[in-house]
Amino acid sequence: MAQHRPPGPQSIPESLDLIKAEFDLLTAQVALARRERDECEATLTGAALYELETQHGKLRHHYEEELGRVRAELHAARQGMGVPPPQHRTSLPPPPLLMTERDRIPERERDRDRDRERDRDSKRLKPDRTRPLAVVPVPPPAPAPVEPQLVPTMAFFEDLDLPNIPPHLKKESPASAHGAEWFAVWNPSVKPRRIGDVALLHTLLHESVVCCVRFSKDGRFLATGCNRTAQVFDARTGAKVCSLIDPAVPKGGDLYIRSVCFSPDGVLLATGAEDAQIRIWDIAKKRIITVLSGHQQEIYALDFSADGRFVVSGSGDKTVRIWDMGSSPASPAGSSPPCQVLTVTDTAPPKSPTLARTSPAPAPDGGITSVAISPSGTRVAAGALDSLVRVWDVRTGALVRRLRGHGDSVYSVAFVPEVPGGAASRGMGLVSGGLDRTVKGWDLGLPSPWKEERPTVLGWKEGGPTTPSGSKGRKDGEDEGKCTMTFTGHKDYVLSVAVSHDGEWVVSGSKDRGVQFWDAKTGVVQCVLQGHKNSVISIDLSPAGNVLATGSGDWHARIWGYDVVS
Repeated sequence: MAQHRPPGPQSIPESLDLIKAEFDLLTAQVALARRERDECEATLTGAALYELETQHGKLRHHYEEELGRVRAELHAARQGMGVPPPQHRTSLPPPPLLMTERDRIPERERDRDRDRERDRDSKRLKPDRTRPLAVVPVPPPAPAPVEPQLVPTMAFFEDLDLPNIPPHLKKESPASAHGAEWFAVWNPSVKPRRIGDVALLHTLLHESVVCCVRFSKDGRFLATGCNRTAQVFDARTGAKVCSLIDPAVPKGGDLYIRSVCFSPDGVLLATGAEDAQIRIWDIAKKRIITVLSGHQQEIYALDFSADGRFVVSGSGDKTVRIWDMGSSPASPAGSSPPCQVLTVTDTAPPKSPTLARTSPAPAPDGGITSVAISPSGTRVAAGALDSLVRVWDVRTGALVRRLRGHGDSVYSVAFVPEVPGGAASRGMGLVSGGLDRTVKGWDLGLPSPWKEERPTVLGWKEGGPTTPSGSKGRKDGEDEGKCTMTFTGHKDYVLSVAVSHDGEWVVSGSKDRGVQFWDAKTGVVQCVLQGHKNSVISIDLSPAGNVLATGSGDWHARIWGYDVVS
C-alpha cells in the first residue's frame, strides 16, 4: 500500500486557491438564499395585502349597497310622511383658498377619509334584517315660516359607483390604463331626460394650473389664464390662436392670470393677474394697449359691460372698480382711464342657521373673489370672502343689496340673462357659489332692468361716490334680497358658477372635480360630469350655444358639447 505524504511546497498555493473558491461559492449561495428569502417574504406580504384589499373592497361594496338601500327606504318613507330628508355633509380636509398646483391633496388620504365616512354611515344606518323596516306615524308639524327652497342632495349622486350604474344612466370615455378619462351620470329621477347627451370636444393642454376660462360674446373663441400666460383658442376646432405674454414682466417666479374677459366685439382681451395690474390686449396684434393700475392686491375677477364701455374688476384689496373705457380714447400712454371705486367696509361673519365655516382662513374679510355686471349694465354684483354678495348701482355707486345666506366665502357670482320667460323673469336674477358647497339663486327685489335707462356716469373720482340724496336716509343695502333656491349636491367647495344664454340652466364647478347641470326652474340636478383629475376651478357657458368650457388644477382646459331635449 502506498504511504500518504504531505503536500510539497508547490501544492500549498493551489490549496489556498481551492479554499478561496469554495468560500466564494458559499458566500454567493448565502446571498442567493437571502435574496430568495426576501423575495418570498415580499411575495407573501404582497399576497396578504392584496387579499386584505380585496376583502376591504368587498366589505366596502357591501356597505355601500346596504347604505344605498337604507337611504332609498328612508327617502321613500319620508316622502310618505312628508318629512324633508336631511342634508348629507362630508368632512374632507379643506384646501388653501387659492387653488394652484401646490395645493393638491394626496388621493390616498382623500380616499381613506371617504372610506371612514362610508363605514361610519353604514354602521349608523344598517338596519336589523330580522324585522321589516317600520314606518312610524309622525304628527303633522306645526306651521312654520316659509324658508327658501332647499333642493336635497340626491342619494344617487352621493357616492358614485360607476361600474354599478345602469348603462342608460351613464356615459364614459374609452377606458385607459388609469380607467375612464371622464364620465357623465344622469339623474334617474328626471324623466324624461332634459340633458340628452354630453361629449368632450377638445382638450387644451397647458403648462400650469388653468385658473380661468371665458368665451367670447359670439362663442367663436375661448380664452384661458394660467401662469404668466393668457391663451386664446378657436372654440370650434380647438386650435390655439395666440399666446399673450407681457415682455415687461421679469422672468422667473409665478404670476398667475386669475381672470380673463373679452370685449363684446371680440377685439380686446382683459387679463387680471397677481401683480394687481389689469392689461388690455389687442388680440390680433398681440399687444398691450392699456394697463389699468390702482388695485393694491391680486385681481381675481373681470367683466365687460354689454356695450363695451365699462370694465369691472374685483381684487383681494376689498375693492371693486368700474373703469370707464369710453371716456378718454386719447389717454396718454401708461395712464389709466377714470374709475369708480366701490370699497367693502362692512365685513361681517356669516349668518347661516345650518352651515359653519369650513375654510382654513383665520377670519373672514371683504376680499373680492368674483364680479359680474348685469346684462342691462345698471348693476354690479361681487362675491367676497366674508360670505356676502353685494350689489351696487352703477350710476350712483350706491350699495343696493347685501345678500346673506352662504355659510362660507363666496367664490363666484353670475347674473341670469334677462330673457322673457327665463329664470330672471321668474324672480331669480343672480346665482352664487361658495365654499359652503352650495349654489344659491337670488331674487334681488329691484325694479325691472328692462324699464331702466342705461347708466350715464360722469366725473368719477378715485375716492368713490357718495350716497345720492334720493335715498331717503336708508342705509346702503339695508333692504336685502331673498334667496329663492339653494342647490345642494356638491361634496366640496363650489368654485365657479355659470348660467346658460337662455337662462334655463345653472352649471357649477367644484373642488370635488365634478360639474353639475341644474334646472334653473326646479333646482333639480340633471347630470353630473366628472371630467378632470383635479379641482374644476373655472367654468363658462358659450353665449352662442350648448357648449361648456372647464379649467382645472390638472393643467387642462376642456370644451364640451351638450344636447338639450325640448
